[in-house]
Amino acid sequence: MSFDSERSLKRWRPSGDCVPAALFFLAVFLYVRNGIDPRLMHHWQGPVFYTYPGFAGEFFRYPGGFAEYLYGLIAQCYAWRDWGALVLTAEIAAACALGALLVRRLHGKTRLLLALTPALFLLYQANLYYDGTPVRIALVIGLGCAVAFGRLMPFANRPAVWCGLFALFLAFSYYLGGMALVFFAPVAACALWVRAAPNWSKAARFLLCGSVLA
Repeated sequence: MSFDSERSLKRWRPSGDCVPAALFFLAVFLYVRNGIDPRLMHHWQGPVFYTYPGFAGEFFRYPGGFAEYLYGLIAQCYAWRDWGALVLTAEIAAACALGALLVRRLHGKTRLLLALTPALFLLYQANLYYDGTPVRIALVIGLGCAVAFGRLMPFANRPAVWCGLFALFLAFSYYLGGMALVFFAPVAACALWVRAAPNWSKAARFLLCGSVLA
């Protein structure tokens, strides 16, 4: 077997963390299904959602409308106990996976315990019976934009291009998820800091910090 074949096989081979992670999210599913019961969240504050033509188009006319549309669609799943628990677990798993992917992208590796930490906060929020789906959607959109930004950074060798990409993804995350930029901005700024800021001037570092705080 050639070196390239071995590397490709290693890339697609499940890591040792897959089984513990699968068991963890199985436990999350059972807890959400039997302990929280998504039907209670739906009956308490289920949003209105329609399938008639033109309903979706109304949400794309303002920033954050896409996330709001997804919220209305996803929240309908909470009307069923099993399906709602599965969807809510998938939301939590997506946030954890994107966070772990981003950390691995920056540092080369990540710990399973660190990757699963966001699930505890999201479960605590769900346990309050306030529908946290908008926050989870914004978190996934923000982290997804940060991962895409981190993947594009190695292809650009100039700080001006990095800052341009940062501004582009910042606007994109705001348009898709509204408050998603709150999650994207600090994470992407950390990626910039790790990749490029050590070689920047002090003025450029202050500009980066100021853009994030703004």
